[in-house]
Amino acid sequence: MVDLANTIWADGPSAAPSQPTKSQIRQWGTYLESLATLAFTNGKVYATKAALDADLTPAANTPALVSGDPGYDGLYMKVGASATGSWSRLLDFVPGTQIVHAVDAGAGTPNAIVATTSIGLSASGSQIVRLDVFEANTASPVTVAFNGGSALTIKTAAGNNVVVGGLTAGPVLGFVSGSTFRLLSDQASAAIQSAAEAAVVLAGAQADRAEAARDIAEGFASDIVSQGNVPIYATRTGLGSLTIPVGINNITLNGYASNSDGGEGNYRRVLLADLTGIPTQCYKQDAAGAYWLDSDKNPQPQKYGVVSDNFVTDDTAAWNAYFAAMAALNRPIKIKSFIRSKITDTLTLPVYGLVSGTTASACYVDLSNVTFRYSGTRTKVVLDIVGTAALRFWESTFLLPCVVATGALQWPATLQTADTAIRMSYGFFCKVVENFTYGFTKGIEYVNFPYTKIYGLHISDVKFQRIFTTSGTDPNAGFTNACQVFGGRHGCTSSAALLGNAYGQVFTWNKVASYRGNNNHAFHDLIFELGQPAGATYRCPVLFDGVGIYNKFTGSRFESCKGPMMICDGGLVSGAAGPSASFNEFDAPWNNSAGTVQKISILQINGAVGNTMTGPGAVAHSWRRGGLGKLLKSAGGAGAAYLKGDELFLVEGAGATPIKKRVTTSAASIGAHRDALLIANGTRVGVAVDTSKIKTLRFRYAAQDNFPGRPAFYAFDAAGGALTGTITELPATYGAADWLTAGELATWGTEQYVKGGFAFNSTQPILTNGPPAAVQADLAYAKDLWITVRDEVKTLHMMVGGGTNPCVLQALEIIGYSHMNAPGEAYPTITGLGAMRVYSPVDDDGEMALVTADPVIAGGHGFYPAGSIMGMRNDAPAAAAAAMYFALTTGWLAPAWTISTVYSVPGQLVANAGNIYQLVTPGTSAGAGGPTGTGTGIADGVGTTWDYIGVKPTSGAIIRT
Repeated sequence: MVDLANTIWADGPSAAPSQPTKSQIRQWGTYLESLATLAFTNGKVYATKAALDADLTPAANTPALVSGDPGYDGLYMKVGASATGSWSRLLDFVPGTQIVHAVDAGAGTPNAIVATTSIGLSASGSQIVRLDVFEANTASPVTVAFNGGSALTIKTAAGNNVVVGGLTAGPVLGFVSGSTFRLLSDQASAAIQSAAEAAVVLAGAQADRAEAARDIAEGFASDIVSQGNVPIYATRTGLGSLTIPVGINNITLNGYASNSDGGEGNYRRVLLADLTGIPTQCYKQDAAGAYWLDSDKNPQPQKYGVVSDNFVTDDTAAWNAYFAAMAALNRPIKIKSFIRSKITDTLTLPVYGLVSGTTASACYVDLSNVTFRYSGTRTKVVLDIVGTAALRFWESTFLLPCVVATGALQWPATLQTADTAIRMSYGFFCKVVENFTYGFTKGIEYVNFPYTKIYGLHISDVKFQRIFTTSGTDPNAGFTNACQVFGGRHGCTSSAALLGNAYGQVFTWNKVASYRGNNNHAFHDLIFELGQPAGATYRCPVLFDGVGIYNKFTGSRFESCKGPMMICDGGLVSGAAGPSASFNEFDAPWNNSAGTVQKISILQINGAVGNTMTGPGAVAHSWRRGGLGKLLKSAGGAGAAYLKGDELFLVEGAGATPIKKRVTTSAASIGAHRDALLIANGTRVGVAVDTSKIKTLRFRYAAQDNFPGRPAFYAFDAAGGALTGTITELPATYGAADWLTAGELATWGTEQYVKGGFAFNSTQPILTNGPPAAVQADLAYAKDLWITVRDEVKTLHMMVGGGTNPCVLQALEIIGYSHMNAPGEAYPTITGLGAMRVYSPVDDDGEMALVTADPVIAGGHGFYPAGSIMGMRNDAPAAAAAAMYFALTTGWLAPAWTISTVYSVPGQLVANAGNIYQLVTPGTSAGAGGPTGTGTGIADGVGTTWDYIGVKPTSGAIIRT
């Protein structure tokens, strides 16, 4: 293949355009002539490209021409067999028309020529065009349009615009090249000479500027090079001694203080008015007073003076300048190289990003290649990433740096003070990738940072390792909820053995007036290895300090720690309305835990309740009793009821030492009901639970709507003595001085022996132990309670009684959560109780109802199938007297219907004229008569209706001989 015309007639330097050799021209022309001969020999010529495409009869490789269709003229070759395929274009002009005549008939102007040709022109420059110019040009540049096409700028052979008068009337040669028409012939010499003379005058006028440029070249800018038309100078620190020539608007500097020190970058010329609100570190002035603003898309910190000389130079000020600049310029922070910086004071990264309203989204900070070694006073936050309530980080990404403290390892502060590696404030829906953190009192602290995904790495020899906290009074901004934390190790080395208590994950608040929050966090696969130093110290994986509900740990490894796995401080001394540090779940492979000083248990103090441990070694036990209505029988006397069932017992009265039994002494204590126990105020039904090992229980019961009743709990110590009132712990017992304020320490730890709360409504009042009639109001959410008892409580009576309305009790359920512990620990251990023990403190076993007379005569409780035993006499009957009663026919027993009585509980039963009726619609009974018949919806008095359900049974007796 011969060279293209563009190559043969290529432009050369302006002073001497290349002169093509005749041999190249002959080869090019011969090639075109051969193609033309080939085309015309086969006789395939078409007027339009459409006509060509419509004819697919020629065989493969058949040549053809299109002539007279502008834009489509040229030589084509058939692709594919006859009647198939398509045409492929080989040349974009008709062979033989290498030179085309274009006529300027004067239709345009001298400076915007309009010309016509007899054939379409090649867009690739493969044709030479003879253009007959009508008249000389009077301006520059000059354009030409061929055949009504786009205007092409006429360029000289050197690529310049033609000068005024450079085109005179007569022919010139050229070719189409993109958007230009390039001349092969020279301009008029007289015009060129005139332009040269004008240039001499201009050069004289610019002499002073040339001298200034010479000075620059001889001085600081001796290493200027030409690269992409942007001058490159040495350093930013030397820019102030230079005068950048007017007309240069963009420059590149080779470094900050010296060439190739990492501070290289680009700058653009700006006006002072453009710098409103821009900190001074973002720009630099040259000697002439021009302002040069950082224009890099991803500036590096070395550009602002960070030295990174392996922790020798103090880089604090430089990093602060860099962070302020990135925030002001709204640039992402992506550190490309490894940086090792010495820091002596706080580094502040202010909020920035795409600011809208109260949020700043899409902020990107990657400091993962950076190590900050802090050697300042131990009262500071090293890296403070600062959002505000008025402007929060939103959907931003942070890859944190490595932060280590130098010098002797120390923990000089408390949870309320500084000495913090990293603090992040006010962020929503962010992503954080943590890095190695070492040697501080507080590691990484998240303040008002909800809905964040956190990827842990390693926090070591830190007292409070990761902290979630809150501040401010606005619950819409000042909270930390619903974060997800994945992986990472929390550890302490032997170097920290003498530094006191340490805590892995900490939940707290500002102890002033903030919304406490810290709810619904999820932690996955964390590793806690906090050490087991000697002495009275804790190494506790998790601490809840007066906050936190509904949080969950799954798959975490707790190994080689000391003390309880979790300390849950409910914080009630601060005046909370309901329990905090409650209803949290810890699901972990406890069998991975090691060391006899590590307690696999939860310490729940100061009102905390309902925290549970699950996973291997931490088992949930359950006890259920349904169909309670069928356990109620008559004791033989009027209104006296007997409660069957192994574990159940009755309590009547509100004394400090209630009477535990199975038989009621008052007709008003328990009423007759078809499906449940109808319990009045002052009476309770419950069970006893051994809590020597199990300290957290869930108490649930089924009760009829609008008749939920009141739960009640009595606590007893190991000797059976009642535990009432409150108990006060000493703060030193649990190391509480680490996390409590002075005000909290003064009243800390005064709590009840029995604590309770509602998992789905934690603002309900906390429950109290002791008789409920005098102290406990009706509880709207009382059907599902979490109960936690202190270690002193060895037996707990869990009961339900009537409230303002009677309680219609249908079923009871208790779930106990046992926490296995390592051998040698007192609370709780794997020795002894292995399952939850639920029992009745009453002497008889409850399987056989005891009676004092024939239930049919005076009794008012129970359903008796024919043949069933109705009761056995418990009063040592004399010879020839009845010792046991049984039912001859099936039926119910119920109290007699009475006149003008309010019947309020649907389902309760009455007897009238030998029939038994069930209340359907509450109301007041009639002054006489009562329900009759065997139908449904039987009207009675004011609003009362009844359904017939059966008749009273008949009884027989077994006589003692």
